[in-house]
This record gives sequence, C-alpha cells and structure tokens, in this order.
Amino acid sequence: MVTRMDWLIADRLTFAYGDDVIFEELSFSLSAGMVALQGPSGSGKTTLLKLINQDLQPNSGSVRYQGGSAILILQDDSLIPWLSGSANIKISRTYDSKRIFDARIVESMASFVEKSAYKMSFGQRRYVEIVRALGSESEVLLLDEPLNFLDADRRAIVIKELVRQSAKRHILMSTHYIEEFDGAPVGRIQLRGIAPFREVTVL
Repeated sequence: MVTRMDWLIADRLTFAYGDDVIFEELSFSLSAGMVALQGPSGSGKTTLLKLINQDLQPNSGSVRYQGGSAILILQDDSLIPWLSGSANIKISRTYDSKRIFDARIVESMASFVEKSAYKMSFGQRRYVEIVRALGSESEVLLLDEPLNFLDADRRAIVIKELVRQSAKRHILMSTHYIEEFDGAPVGRIQLRGIAPFREVTVL
C-alpha cells in the first residue's frame, strides 16, 4: 500500500541481464528518511540502485522516487585521477560545504584533499566522493557501500552526518556497517534468498 509519505515506489519491477532475471514483479515502497539496503554480495543491491537512478531500465514495471534530483555513488572510483581532491569536488557545480552540518567532515580531509587523486589511497578517494555527495543539492542520495575503506574515525563522522542529513533529504544506501549506526532511525530493506527476487522485507 502506498501512502503519501512514501518517497520510493517499486511497482511490479522486473529486470534481467540477458536470461539472468534479478527482479521479477517486485513491488515495495519506502517512507523512512534513511534506509539501509541489505543482502548478500551479488544479490542485486547495486543493480537496484542503478535502476532507481535510471542508469538501467526495467524490462517491465517501474521504480521511481519522489523529489527533484538524485546522486548515485557507486563503489567504483569516479574521481578524475590527475585532479586534486578539491578540484574533483568543485566539478560538482551544486556543491556547497554549507550544506554539511559537521565541520569535521571537511576538516578531516585537509591532509590529502590537495593531492592528485591518483596519489591518494582508495579510502581517501572514497572519502572525497562521499563529501562531494553530502555537499550536493540532490534531494535523494543513493550510496553503494559508502563506508567501505574508511577508517573507524571517518566512518563515525560520516554516519553522524548521514543521520542528520536524513532529516532534510532521502538516503538509500547499501552497507555492511549497519551496527555502527547505534540505534539511529534507519529503515531497512532486505533482499533474502537468491534471484529472481519477487519480494523484499521492509523494516
């Protein structure tokens, strides 16, 4: 059942890579401000995020979100390697550090943000991508394992910021670090079993 609070709606969504059916007649809706997408590796989490962002098109049915714009951060490194971290951030014309609640988010990358991206560790490059997303104007954040490769201190800072930002925009993320959210109001959507997925558990 769809309510006026639902911001993401999948309606009989079917998608396949060739003969490999991932989702079949899948319907669900999400209303929580921040939702963790959970399931074993290879269960279709990244595929679902790409479908929501319209990087992939369903074979039939639909999945759509309410809101103006979305930004998708995948696990692949998307920084331009010869540009500095700060230059990569400024590529996003809508980035504004004032959208970030916690000044430590920006301060904690001061030691490497002026390096060329190819000189950074993967965790540092990942952090720059997350900061760029957090400072964007997008109303929907789609994040594929955003906490991977971050050290414990930076994970804690990012988690706190995600919780605060979920009050002003919608966040859907896959993550294996849900226990580190420590009781924060995070909804869950769980992919269980093996494909094709015909139903999910929404908590």
